[in-house]
Amino acid sequence: MMKKVILFICILLASQLSFANEEISEGLKQTAWNSIRAKFLGEESKELILYQYEIAIKLKGNYNEADSLCMAELINDLEKILPHKNIFLTSTVSNLDFIFNEPGVIRSEKIKNEFGRIKTREIKLTIPDDPIARKKTLYYNLYRSLVTFSKSPNESSTIHGCVFDEDSPLKITFHPADKFILKKLYSPNFYKEFKENYRKQVGEIEYKKFMYSRLLKISGNIGGGVLALLFISILIMLRFFKHHNWDIRKFILQSVCGILALDIYFIFNETVQNLNFQTKIIGYLLPLNLTIFLITLIFYYIEKLISNSKISRKSKTILKLINTLIILSTFSYLGIGRLLLISSITERLMLTGVLTLTITAIRFFLLSLSEISNNEIRKKDMELLRINELHKQAELQSLQSKINPHFLYNALNSIASLSTVDGKKTEKMALALSDFFKYSLNKEQKEMVSLKEEIESVETYLTIEKVRFGDRLNFAIQLPEELKNIIIPQFIIQPLIENAVKHGISKIVETGEIRLVVSAKNNNLEVRVFDNGPAISNEPISGYGLQSIQEKLNLIYGNKAYMSWNNEPEKYVLISLPLNDKS
Repeated sequence: MMKKVILFICILLASQLSFANEEISEGLKQTAWNSIRAKFLGEESKELILYQYEIAIKLKGNYNEADSLCMAELINDLEKILPHKNIFLTSTVSNLDFIFNEPGVIRSEKIKNEFGRIKTREIKLTIPDDPIARKKTLYYNLYRSLVTFSKSPNESSTIHGCVFDEDSPLKITFHPADKFILKKLYSPNFYKEFKENYRKQVGEIEYKKFMYSRLLKISGNIGGGVLALLFISILIMLRFFKHHNWDIRKFILQSVCGILALDIYFIFNETVQNLNFQTKIIGYLLPLNLTIFLITLIFYYIEKLISNSKISRKSKTILKLINTLIILSTFSYLGIGRLLLISSITERLMLTGVLTLTITAIRFFLLSLSEISNNEIRKKDMELLRINELHKQAELQSLQSKINPHFLYNALNSIASLSTVDGKKTEKMALALSDFFKYSLNKEQKEMVSLKEEIESVETYLTIEKVRFGDRLNFAIQLPEELKNIIIPQFIIQPLIENAVKHGISKIVETGEIRLVVSAKNNNLEVRVFDNGPAISNEPISGYGLQSIQEKLNLIYGNKAYMSWNNEPEKYVLISLPLNDKS
């Protein structure tokens, strides 16, 4: 008898509640449309997720006849709301199952979506004994099971008492907005009706921003990224980002261009997503750009300090990686996080961790490759230095072999000219020549000799020429004691003296004067050879002796040594060598 009473009451309640006042005001309609936009059209995809075909409902578990009759009445009511949808109770194959639990069991739900539609749904629920609460529970779970939705993100779209806005069946009021929302969602012309309503409310641009937000976001990110990469690529091809060699001006220009690339990305991305350019973007970017610039400037000075420090390469690499971790984590959190408008601390920290570890790992790999490459380059450089040294030695030996025969030719000519005139002078000259070549042959394998040894060779040579010229030749040598041990190339002074005799003294009839003066000035060794012979021509280098000296200077000192000559007020030839420098 009690079951029949309960059954009668449930049927009566179902009849009364199902046909509640369905009138809905225009204001409530708009609120319902706002609720649809907020709950049923997601942020990413604007596709509704609901049943596309028939809805076969099966009751399972601990239910009774009153529950079946109540569900049947609710389905009957739904058929009036959704005339194009086939909704029915079944005892066989179903795609919407309600499993009635024993009292005290927690409600649970399983849903399987496929290609933007609900394929199957299973709801486990506990029905209270109170007839009205029982009715509300079935109504609440049935209506909510027909569509997938999210909670309202803002209060303006919330309808109190609506089945889609309350978190408990006991809070619903069988609101007319329930049926209005379901009717619109299952309408064949839903998107057309939604478009007309939303465009009328906010305008065409806002409608497009809402409906195509995902596409606009992807397009903005990809397009902005491509433009920024294109800008950077052009600068790279122009070699704008080659190493600044710690020139602060170059680094600042490179930093500004890097920041400008980020601005290009951000401005394009924001413009596409908002479908128009907003001047407030510039105001937002200015403090952000300053923050990023200060971070990169700190990075520059720390890197410079590490690179110039006198520590091992391994220690430098470790310090550079630590610097990269610290600066990149700050940059990612303050710079990229703000640039992408990430307000969540958790998301910023995750982005910071991923970017920092990724870029630091890449830099470690590049530093390792650079170190390997530098080791190879150093090996190649050592090989080249060794080859160049051997080549230089060969060239110097070749020059040495040219100098000795040339001098021998002049000396033998002098001996020949004296042999028929003065036998004693000829003998003296021959002995001096023997001493000279004894020095030359003993030292020929040495590239460098002391200044004292070179001057002794010059004195021997002048002694030979003194025998030849007699009173027609006078010479003097000025060599400070502190310079005698300076190392110089062998046979670098003797050709100057030989040239003074051959092209100077031998060309005049009066007494010839040769003066050799050695001095130190501005960390250079200066050797001057004075003579009172004819003036030096504009191109004295064509003389063999001077040419050999010039070649030696170029081979040994490069552009650090030079040779010059002068005719006024005194005639002399000068060679200048860097002190304590052989390279």
